[in-house]
Amino acid sequence: MRVPFRSSPFLLFAMAGLWTSESWSASPTLSVILPRGAARGATAEVVFHGANLGDAVDLLFHEPGLSLAKMEVVDSNQVKCVLGIAPDTPLGPQPVRIRTRTGISNLALFSVGNLRELAEPEPNDDPKNAPEVPLDSTVNGRVTSEDVDFYAVQLKPGDRLAVEIEALRLGTVLFDPKLRLFGPAGHELIAEDDTSLCAQDAAFVHVAEATGRYTVAVSEAAYGGAENDYYRLHLGRFPRPLAMSPLGGVSAATTTVTWLGDPGISTETLSVPETSIPRTVRVSSKSQAGESPTRLRFRSSPYPGILESEPNNQADQATPGSIPGAFDGILSQAGDEDFFQFPGIPGQSFEVRVWARELGSPLDSVLAVFGPDGGALLSDDDSAGIDSVGRITTSSTATHRIEVRDHLGRGGPLFSYRVEVNPIRPTVNLTLLENKPVQAAVPRGNRALLLLSAQRNDFGGALNLGFGRLPDAVRAEHQPFREDLSTLPVLISAATEAQIAGALVDITAAHSADPSITGRLSQDVVLVYGDNEVVFLPQRVDRVALAVTDPAPFEIEMHQPKVPIVRGGAMDLVVRARRAPGFADAIDLRVPWTPSGVGAGTGIIPAGATETSVHLDAGSGAALGTWKLAVTGSSAGWTVATPFIDLEVSEPWVTFEVVKAETERGKPVEMTVSLTQAHPFAGTFKAELLGYPGGISVPPLDFTRETTALQFPITVTPEAPSGKHEGLFVRAILEASGETILHQSGGGQLVVYDPLPPELQQQQPTPAPAVEAQAEQPKRKTRFPNG
Repeated sequence: MRVPFRSSPFLLFAMAGLWTSESWSASPTLSVILPRGAARGATAEVVFHGANLGDAVDLLFHEPGLSLAKMEVVDSNQVKCVLGIAPDTPLGPQPVRIRTRTGISNLALFSVGNLRELAEPEPNDDPKNAPEVPLDSTVNGRVTSEDVDFYAVQLKPGDRLAVEIEALRLGTVLFDPKLRLFGPAGHELIAEDDTSLCAQDAAFVHVAEATGRYTVAVSEAAYGGAENDYYRLHLGRFPRPLAMSPLGGVSAATTTVTWLGDPGISTETLSVPETSIPRTVRVSSKSQAGESPTRLRFRSSPYPGILESEPNNQADQATPGSIPGAFDGILSQAGDEDFFQFPGIPGQSFEVRVWARELGSPLDSVLAVFGPDGGALLSDDDSAGIDSVGRITTSSTATHRIEVRDHLGRGGPLFSYRVEVNPIRPTVNLTLLENKPVQAAVPRGNRALLLLSAQRNDFGGALNLGFGRLPDAVRAEHQPFREDLSTLPVLISAATEAQIAGALVDITAAHSADPSITGRLSQDVVLVYGDNEVVFLPQRVDRVALAVTDPAPFEIEMHQPKVPIVRGGAMDLVVRARRAPGFADAIDLRVPWTPSGVGAGTGIIPAGATETSVHLDAGSGAALGTWKLAVTGSSAGWTVATPFIDLEVSEPWVTFEVVKAETERGKPVEMTVSLTQAHPFAGTFKAELLGYPGGISVPPLDFTRETTALQFPITVTPEAPSGKHEGLFVRAILEASGETILHQSGGGQLVVYDPLPPELQQQQPTPAPAVEAQAEQPKRKTRFPNG
C-alpha cells in the first residue's frame, strides 16, 4: 500500500539552491602518476592521469613526507601537480589519492627515492649502444611489447653494483620484470626474476672482477610488455641487503642486525620503532655508500628475543630461550632444521607464529612445538599464508621445544625467520565490507553508508566506536554495536553548510566493559590482481579516505514504518527520491545490511519517477528488536544513502496452526486452522489459505480478535492433481496505525487421493456366509485342574 511521505526541510533547501549541472560528473579514477617517482628533499612536477579529474581540488597522502605545493587541471583526464618531498620522507612507494569536488579517487602509488632521477634515454634497445648511466641513479622507464631496455655502467675490480627494480610494486599493472647483467665480454653474469624480498620485482648485488663496461637489461619476464609497464630502475653503490637476521627487535631499543645478500655490508645497529604490542614496521639499510632504495619489513615487539646458537639442528642441541619472546635463525643450507627450547608457564596459553615469507624471506616454513614428554603440541605449515601459526598451552615449567624447517627441505643464506611466542590477548579487527577502495564520498546535504565489520578475537561483548578527524559539519551515526553483531551499518552525513573537504578518518573500537581491549581499522587495498582475482599487490591502509563533495543530483528517503515486520512476515519499504531540476536518470536501490533473519530485495526508481518500494522478508528466526536500517541509491556515478529508519522486528501478532487434511479428487474437504493471538488487535481481517496446486480453490475467511478457529472449505475438482501437497500456509494482513502487517503461518498439508475405479465403487461387497450355531460340547474331564 502507498503511505504518506514527507520531505525534510534541509532536503528541499539542498534541492533548491545547491545543485548545478556541473556537479553531475562521475567519481574520479586514477590510472597512473608520471613520472612514477621522484627524489626526496626537493619538489617534483608530476602528472596524474585518469578520468573525471576536471574538478580536482586536492591530494590525500596516507603517509607523512609528501605535500601538495601546486595543482593545475589540464583537462578531465590530466592534472599537473608540484609535490613537496621532505628530506625524511620514507623511501619507496607511498599511497596517494586525488580529491575532486565530486568524489575521491582510487588509491595509487608514488615512489620516493634518494638517488639522481633520470628519464629513460631512447633509443636503448641495443646492448652494444646502451646509454651509460652514472652510478647512484634511478631511471624511470617503460617496457612495451617485446621490449628490452639496456643501460651501461663503468666498473673496476672490487666495485659493488647494486641493482633494484620497482615495477609490480608501483601498483599499476601486473608487470613481472626480469633483470640481467652482462660483463664487459658480453657474457651473462646474473639473471634475476623474482626476488623474495621484492615480490615479483628483482634485485641483486654484484662485485666486479674486471674493468670495463657492464650492461643491465630490463625486460618483462616472458619478453612481453605493455603501454603501462612502467618501472624505476635503481643502479648504484647503495646497500641492498636481500634479507636480515634477526627479523625483529625489542620496541624502543637498539638491535644489531646482520644484513644478508649484499657482500658489501655486514651489520648495522637499528633503532627499533616503539610499539606496545608486536607489529610489523619498516626499516632501511644505511651505510657510507648510501641508503637502500626501498625499506625492509621488520618486527617490533615488547618481548625479548634470542638468536640461534649453532649447532641447533637436533632436539638435544636446542638453543635456549624464554617465553613470551622471540627466536631468530637462518636455515643456512638444504635440509637444515633448527631447534629452540624454553621453560613453560603452567596453565598459560600462547600464539606461536613464524614470520618469514611475510617479511620477505624465501622460507616456506613448517612449525612444530613439542611438550616435555616429546608429544606434539602444535604442527603447522601454511595457516598464516605461506608462514605458520598455531596455539599452545604449557602445563608446567618443564622444557618445551620448537622446530623450524622448510616445507621442501630448502635452505640458504637468505632463509631467515623469526618465531614469536606471544601471550594470547583479546583484540578486535575492523574492516569495511563491500568497500574495496576503503573510501567514502559524502555529498553536502546527503549521506554515505559504510558497512563496518568487527572481528572479536578471544573475547565477546559490545563495542564502543570512535571516528577521528571527521571534517567540520560531518558526523557518524550508528546503532549500538551489540555483542551479538559482527557487522554494523554506519551513516556518514554531511550538513548542507559543510565545506568541500577531505580527511583520512580513523575508526576505532573498544570493549564497552573493558576499554583496554581495543582495535582499529586495518585493511588491504588490492592494487594488482592476477587471473581469477589472485592478489599480487595489496596496500595496507588504516584510515578511511573521506571526501565531502558537491551536492549529488538526487537524495533518497525512506518512509518510517509505524508497524513492525513480524517473524514469518513481509514488508514493502517505500523509498522516494528528490531530483535536481533536469536530472531524470533511473536510481538503483539496495539494502546493504539487514538484521539477522531478515532478507531484502533490490529496487529501481525508474527514469523520471520519484518513488518505488523495496521488499523485506522476515524468517521465523529473525532477530527481534528495533534496528537502524538504510537504503543506498546509485545513479550517474553517485551513491548516497537514506537517513536511518527504525525497523522493529517482532513476534507475530496472531499465529495460525495449519494442519493436514485428506480427500479424493472431486470431493470437498474442510481444514480446521486454530488461531492464537499474541498481541491485541482490533477490527475484522481476512485470512487466506494458500500454497495449493491448480484445480483446488479455497475462499478467504474473516476473523477478529475473538476468533479461535477457522474452517476453510476446500473445493477439489476432479482435475486436481493427486498426491501430498505440502507447504500450505495462511496469509493474513492486519492493519494498525493506518499501515499493514503481513502475517504468514505455514506447515499445512493436503493429501489428495485418486478415486477408486467406477467398477470398484459400484461393486457391492459379498456378504459373509452365516455360521451355524454349534451345540456346546461336553467338557473333557481331566485330573489336571488347569488342563
